[in-house]
Amino acid sequence: MTPVITRFGLMRHATTLWNEAGRIQGHSDSPLSDAGRHMAAEWAKILHTDSWSRILCSDSGRAKATAMLLNSVLDLPMETDARLREMDWGQWTGMTREEVRLQFSDILQRQNAADWTFTPPGGESQLQVRKRGIQALQDAARKWPNQCILTVTHEGMMKCLFYDPDSQCSPGGVAVLMEPWRVHIMACTSRNVFLEYPNAIRLDATDPIQNQFKSPAS
Repeated sequence: MTPVITRFGLMRHATTLWNEAGRIQGHSDSPLSDAGRHMAAEWAKILHTDSWSRILCSDSGRAKATAMLLNSVLDLPMETDARLREMDWGQWTGMTREEVRLQFSDILQRQNAADWTFTPPGGESQLQVRKRGIQALQDAARKWPNQCILTVTHEGMMKCLFYDPDSQCSPGGVAVLMEPWRVHIMACTSRNVFLEYPNAIRLDATDPIQNQFKSPAS
């Protein structure tokens, strides 16, 4: 029997005004900048070469705006899932990293030791983000089995899924690093969710031949 595998092409939303200002967005929001809208338009040209079944995205405004710009070219069914939101940074939302460093230096000193369980004041941990992200993918896989789903989310969510020790397939034991502005393919079976093709599609590439992934329907 052929195994049921649903694949998710995880990608980050385009650049926003707060990104350009270096501010932490979390569950808050900021509109796409002019550069961000241009990025999304260029990404649509690259992603149009693959046979995606649908688009799934975070319900944050910046993710939906990116997905809608992509979909003006891809023309796919589109749904949102709040569980794909960025990590909630609590009191640090809207602050720059320098402001956080100056005002919360005592908390930052404990961050590395806490690792996945570290929680910013009033926010959530990476462990919590990873859990809701995996649940969102598993539910989508049950709803749309064997499909290839373009998934517009956030850098924090992507890191939690990418670096999940249970999902990483590292040939020869060599850790894989998440490169910026890439689409990463996560596969979901009845047994687990795993990173199948890290850094699979270069969104900053003009030559689609440089991409490592083609969906099974291509």
